[in-house]
Amino acid sequence: MTRTLWTSALCAVALAAPSAALAGKCDSLVAAASSAKGDALVSTYKRLGACDGDAARTEYERFMVKAGDLETLVPLTLSAISLEAHTSIWKGMDRVPYEFRGQLAQQVGEACSTQPEVVTFVQAAYVALKGAEFATWVPAMKACEAPAMTTWLEEVLVDPPTSTYNEKYNAVLQAYVDTRRMDALPTLEKAATVIAGRGGPLSLVLDAMQRATQPESFRDQPDPADVTTVEEALVRIAQAAPPEVARQVADRIYALGSEPLAASLLPSIYADRVQSGGGLMWVAAAIEQCDGDAVVHWVSWTEAPTRLAVLEPATAPLRAAKPKLKCAGDPWVVRASETPVAGRAGAEAFVQAIVDELDGQGVKAKDREETKVTVSGT
Repeated sequence: MTRTLWTSALCAVALAAPSAALAGKCDSLVAAASSAKGDALVSTYKRLGACDGDAARTEYERFMVKAGDLETLVPLTLSAISLEAHTSIWKGMDRVPYEFRGQLAQQVGEACSTQPEVVTFVQAAYVALKGAEFATWVPAMKACEAPAMTTWLEEVLVDPPTSTYNEKYNAVLQAYVDTRRMDALPTLEKAATVIAGRGGPLSLVLDAMQRATQPESFRDQPDPADVTTVEEALVRIAQAAPPEVARQVADRIYALGSEPLAASLLPSIYADRVQSGGGLMWVAAAIEQCDGDAVVHWVSWTEAPTRLAVLEPATAPLRAAKPKLKCAGDPWVVRASETPVAGRAGAEAFVQAIVDELDGQGVKAKDREETKVTVSGT
């Protein structure tokens, strides 16, 4: 990047006069920010830090807007980090052209192996900044290869917030998964298990687990072995979770392409609805309607837990039932229970709700159980 490009992006920033509190031996170093460039600017800032640390922390932005390019701004910022000028750096980031912020954060992160204060800086940002402000430093977390950064990221992840969404936590998830991919899975499983027990941003963690299987290139398909590994982790999470959480996890397994595995969790999710023999009961109904009358053709059945939804397999058999009204109309609307029902009484309640709904619309409705209809797969 050219110095001209950087300077033009910052030309509207005015340099205020040094504060009165700086009157004294360090005044000349602050004033030098107006004319120093490149390495000389960084050197002057370091000398100011040695002369008066408080002044250097306060005046970082004065030097930052004169940096002119990343080659100067990065060492300047690293010097400010060593002085714990955290607040000034965070505020100054708003003055860095947006297209250059990611590069600055990345290069700051790359320095963490030789400058451990960078890890402390990111940790402080997690505590002090709001979500969008902290997310600016995701490239630093991704670029930092110091073990201390990895350890801290894992500590944050396994102690999740209790809110269902947290932008800072999501930023940590992004950085951790993007750098560790499938190696992130054990930590993500721990985080999800914690959330399952006490609440928190479960969707964010499940998203991250699914993202861990994605190759770096969007053109490539996930490794089936990786998908299986994630599915197995999700099953363990669901088995240790209350029913409402287990259902969310089952839906994620389904999204990964394994409906039978997701459905195998249904007996745990709906333990009070398991029928004798271990199967689950479902119900579906087709509505035949004509001139203010309606017949609700319905069927209930019990099957092994191998699928999460039964509307599609129930549609054709119900529409093939013998009509009871005299006029032909549009194909019958078919509805199916979205979850297993609690036995025969649950099936009848599902049907009665449809009849009541039709009656409320001024349609004279009655139900008919189709004992000869068989839903495929049962």
